[in-house]
Amino acid sequence: MCLRTAVLAIHPGALGDCILLGRVLERLGGEVTFLGHAAVAKLLAGLGVVQKTLDFDLLPMHEIFTDATIEQGRLAELLGACDRLISVYAEGNPAAQQRLARDCGAKEAVFLPIRPPADFPGHLAELWLKKLDSPLRKEDLCTSAWCVPADWRQSARRRLAQAGVTAAERYVVLHPGAGGAKKRQSIEWFIEAAEALKTQLTCRCVFVLGPVEREMFGKNEINFHNHPIMD
Repeated sequence: MCLRTAVLAIHPGALGDCILLGRVLERLGGEVTFLGHAAVAKLLAGLGVVQKTLDFDLLPMHEIFTDATIEQGRLAELLGACDRLISVYAEGNPAAQQRLARDCGAKEAVFLPIRPPADFPGHLAELWLKKLDSPLRKEDLCTSAWCVPADWRQSARRRLAQAGVTAAERYVVLHPGAGGAKKRQSIEWFIEAAEALKTQLTCRCVFVLGPVEREMFGKNEINFHNHPIMD
């Protein structure tokens, strides 16, 4: 059984959303167990943002959408107990929220929206901080850079070299994708931005394509104007 943790944070989303949550979590303080997809959880743990991780895809999360008691399921034992539950999962489903809070024995549970409503004027981070009753501002979340492990940096340099970018060159990394169409600029916009950065900053621009972007526009189907590409 998992031991009690100060904060259990749950977000089964992709990289960008979980990085945003990671920024919020590090400012709130306390030992954090992060429940998300394995690759994202590994990233946040390696950066020192969270102390423990659980793989969302290996847990019976479906149990919170049933009427099963704790004794009938396995989720409560696998989750362990927490003082504070912060979850994007099950937002908007009161019954599932109640069962999730029950299963992890949370003294306090806060459920965050995946995206702000249409009438909310600010950034999603501002809405999250408001729901968490935090005195922090959105600007407070990015006051320092995360310390990236040395072996990760070495691996990145090797990948950059494979893309044709040497360690001596100045470069800017562009991530043109997003899971939701409403959050995504056109690839043409990013290419124009890359051309402007190349001219104004005298640097290389590297496009990073994740699985979603590869599905939407493969590197052989879009003219990236000879800018390096990494998968």
